[in-house]
This record gives sequence, structure tokens and C-alpha cells, in this order.
Amino acid sequence: MKKIIILLLTVIITANANAQEDEGISKGDNEITFNGFIFATVGTDSKNSFGNLFLSYGKYYTDKLLIGLAPGISISTIQTAEGTEVNTDLSGQLFANYNFSVVKKGFPYVKGSYYQTTFDIPDEASFKDYGVIQIGLGYKSFFNEFASIDTSLNYGKSLAEGAEGGSIMLMTGLSFIF
Repeated sequence: MKKIIILLLTVIITANANAQEDEGISKGDNEITFNGFIFATVGTDSKNSFGNLFLSYGKYYTDKLLIGLAPGISISTIQTAEGTEVNTDLSGQLFANYNFSVVKKGFPYVKGSYYQTTFDIPDEASFKDYGVIQIGLGYKSFFNEFASIDTSLNYGKSLAEGAEGGSIMLMTGLSFIF
């Protein structure tokens, strides 16, 4: 894991050092992002997978601070004795990104978010049992003036009472500035 983090930081720093300064992001700009992640269990008797697709909207309140909302759909497959069960749920995320620079070639950012894994809460559970607080590092690499590939590595901690450990997610997608 340490090697992945060091590699990600090296790529971010190197790419940012080589980027050309130009107009960049401005206060009042808007951003739409299509992104997601997927994971699957390995090394166990059961074969489960989980993925999430988000459509996010954010607004730049300064040239470096993006605040937004990302509704999503979660899709999971769970192996049971009767076969494979497929579930879909609505999910959502409130987020804030702070960009370390605002050049149009690409820039690194730090991210904080509240992620609600489902809104379909069983009677015996509470809303926060399905909530996750996340922090992460990301990089937006622009391939034209308005569009970028957006990748972030995030660590999440469940808010459920008694939850142990955390989750690591690599999210990727396309962002559009307007």
C-alpha cells in the first residue's frame, strides 16, 4: 500500500511540475464529473462484488475550492447458497476538493466527503450506520481546455457503531469544467 501511495504522489508532483501555467480554473466555474469504482472479494469461498457510479456537480467557490453533491447508484452481487443475488441502491456523496494549483494541464487535489452507501435503511439500523467519512488525494489531467481524467485514492471510515478498519477506494472518471 505504501508503494501505491508513494507512486501516486510521485506522479502528482512530477505532472504538476511539468504543467504549463495558463488560465486554469476560476471562481464561479462549474464542474460535472462521471466517475465510479468497483471491487470484488478474492481469496474467500464467496464471490461478491460491489460498484458505484456517480454523476457529480460542483461549483468553485474560489479558484481552488470545489464543493458539490454526487448522487450515485450502487450495484452489488452477492453469492448465496441459492445462487447470485444482484442488488441496486441509490447512494450519494457530499464533497469538497481543494486544488493545490489551478493550471489547465493538470493539478493535484485533496478531497473530503461524506458518502451515504444507501438511503434504504432497515428499521433496526440508523442512517449513520450506512455513512462513511472519506479523505483522499486526487489528480485531474486535462486532455483539452474543458475535460479531464479525474482519479483519486480515498480512505473511508464507516460511521456505524463498532465498525473497525476502513476502506480504500480508487475512483476514476471524466470531469468537465464549464
